[in-house]
Amino acid sequence: MKSVYLLIVVEASCDAPERCVSPLANLHETVLFGQELYPLRTTLKTWCWKVVKRQWENSWKSETKGKATRRYTPKPTKRVLQLHQDRSKRESAILVQMRTEKIGLKAFLFSRRVQGIPDSRCDCSEGMQTVAHILLECRKFQDIRRDELGRFPGRNNLRNILTTHELATKAIRFIEQTRILGHSGIENAQTTLSIEGRL
Repeated sequence: MKSVYLLIVVEASCDAPERCVSPLANLHETVLFGQELYPLRTTLKTWCWKVVKRQWENSWKSETKGKATRRYTPKPTKRVLQLHQDRSKRESAILVQMRTEKIGLKAFLFSRRVQGIPDSRCDCSEGMQTVAHILLECRKFQDIRRDELGRFPGRNNLRNILTTHELATKAIRFIEQTRILGHSGIENAQTTLSIEGRL
């Protein structure tokens, strides 16, 4: 009965990892209730992380921002980190920008009212210059698209492209070959937005 009461107290008080896990370093491994030993540190850590994970998932569902990311990752998961394995910082940055759609393409820059971007339309005049348009539709890059994505199943599905390690690698290379983000890549768009405080 006493161990159940302890867990209820922990659930009510642990609303963040740093407040409920850090103090555990000073606790003894076990605590004596009557004649039985209970692994207090392990129990508290496990319970705290369960509570934090549940709150994280609830926040993920109710958050009004980050809709683009949720399209590719409906539930928070560590598996997203696998997409970034064996990548340079530059490659990971491009992938993150494609998945969040906060990238130096005209649709995003126009929505942030960046100077020199009069509208969101692609130079091909066939749609807004978004990640989906560039990767899947824009006729200006059909040769690159055929070379990089043409032989792969799922190449016509943006979610497949940005949630599969191999296809994501192709998409990164695709974006780099288009040079659509400028000669120095993502740095140009990043600098413009950072200067104006809009990232």
